[in-house]
Amino acid sequence: MPFGLSKGTGIVSKATREKLNKICFPEESLNLKLSISTIDQPILKATANFLKEEWEKLGATIEIKIYSEKEIKEVIKERDYEILLFGETLGLLPDFYSFWHSNQKRDPGQNLALYQNQEVDKILEESRQTINESERKEKLEKLQDILIEEVPAIFLYNIDYLYLAQKKVNGIQENIITEPAKRFINIENWYTKTKRIWQ
Repeated sequence: MPFGLSKGTGIVSKATREKLNKICFPEESLNLKLSISTIDQPILKATANFLKEEWEKLGATIEIKIYSEKEIKEVIKERDYEILLFGETLGLLPDFYSFWHSNQKRDPGQNLALYQNQEVDKILEESRQTINESERKEKLEKLQDILIEEVPAIFLYNIDYLYLAQKKVNGIQENIITEPAKRFINIENWYTKTKRIWQ
């Protein structure tokens, strides 16, 4: 008997608890294995590799699955992924209905997180029906608060696109560009000053 005792005392002290825990709850080590599915684009592949390196430092095993644009459409259609690393393009007045409403969990909906929340469904429906901008803003802020709290997806980054033009090009208007093609939205007004040269 430990501690010089000749018989049990009936008291479950620290040493006894430690011994019982070893007998009743043997230590088990479970290896977390996950796969990241993404598209064959340099920035997404680099992001997937960064996530793999960071998560493997924590002891997880990560497999990266790279798909072509055609293949990823089928993966998304079937919701055949554990982790999907993918981008969303939102317009100047974004409509979040297809991304977060519960009836958009299956193809062709874009609720890729398979997220379901009745309060969010109601917010999305009401924000589509109102034409009052302050009311819509209030509803979308509430949506944002819920998504931050429940974390159905992790938002990694938002790319800033910078477009340079020579000083001699005039007529370019600086606007918010919601997608790369919009940088040419007023190209018909661009011009450079020229002069006639007699030959």
